[in-house]
Amino acid sequence: MSEHIQAWVNFLMQVDKTIMAVAVVRNDGALAYTTTNWTIVGGEILSAIHSKPPSLVIQGVKYSTIQATEHHLVATNVRGQGSIVISAARDKGYVVAYISPQGDVQQAYTEIAKASTNIGGFM
Repeated sequence: MSEHIQAWVNFLMQVDKTIMAVAVVRNDGALAYTTTNWTIVGGEILSAIHSKPPSLVIQGVKYSTIQATEHHLVATNVRGQGSIVISAARDKGYVVAYISPQGDVQQAYTEIAKASTNIGGFM
């Protein structure tokens, strides 16, 4: 199961080189997968997606929410430290990605949303 998720994450990061880190969070808050360069807390991600806060903090960096629905959340750092995209993985959890400051957040969101559907099939 995890090797399929890892394969999709690797594919996603190859399709968009500005996606620098990815985690997959199950609906119970457990991490199904995370790249080695990122530490996140699954429960905090679930709280953010459900409460749609005006901002969230991940690894000490504050991101202002730009878009928030029950299926996705997009937030960016106003000081140019990158963006966060969270996308539903079917009804099984969420894919969380860090986009570098040089990235196109909307383009990254499109790729992450596509991959999230496939990743959800392996959760």
